[in-house]
Amino acid sequence: MSQNKKPKGLLIVLITEIVLIVIGAVALVIVLISRSKSNTADNPSVQEEEEIAQEPAEVLTQEALAALSPEEGAKATVQAFLTCYQQCDPRAAEYASGMDGLSFPAIQAKIARGMTFILGETRMTTDETGFEYALVPVTIEAPSFASAYEEAMKQVGADASEEEILKAVEEQLGKEAEKQTFNIEIPVFDFIDSRQVQMTSDLSDAITGGLISYMAQQMEGGEGHE
Repeated sequence: MSQNKKPKGLLIVLITEIVLIVIGAVALVIVLISRSKSNTADNPSVQEEEEIAQEPAEVLTQEALAALSPEEGAKATVQAFLTCYQQCDPRAAEYASGMDGLSFPAIQAKIARGMTFILGETRMTTDETGFEYALVPVTIEAPSFASAYEEAMKQVGADASEEEILKAVEEQLGKEAEKQTFNIEIPVFDFIDSRQVQMTSDLSDAITGGLISYMAQQMEGGEGHE
């Protein structure tokens, strides 16, 4: 096996370092399987302590969002979610449907903090049942997980441990990482007491720097990944 290729199992380990977002029919399920998070929870690094100590993002509350029109409210909801997410602020979960909590393991935090976004103008649409909801166009630019992973694999030895590889990926994301651009539309639903984004596969891929699509490509097969 060449140095820049590792088994599918390693990518599965890598993906456990990220908040893996699994999409249901209308709801979002969060699966957190983060070894690095549990290993550092009682003894965070200085860098992690500095990140935790950052001032929280200034975003509208759900009460304030409710006072806005559907178009304005949808855009403000996406702004709130992405701003909190960008700052590794757990309050991001308050603006996403079905999300009870949100954590930011090391690799995911690097991607989130390197992310930028631009919002477009909201459009209203309906589904086949006549349910009306908003779609907010967003351009997200995030550090490319694929680029960081592949560059990290060039830096470590063929017999590197999973821990060493994870550390190398984190270091690559902390440098002037190559960026990947995602042009997507984010659905926003109005509920009785809140407005919330719906976590689509496009959105989950964008906010993880293309990790989801990269993982899917590797798991589909190809020489050197068995």
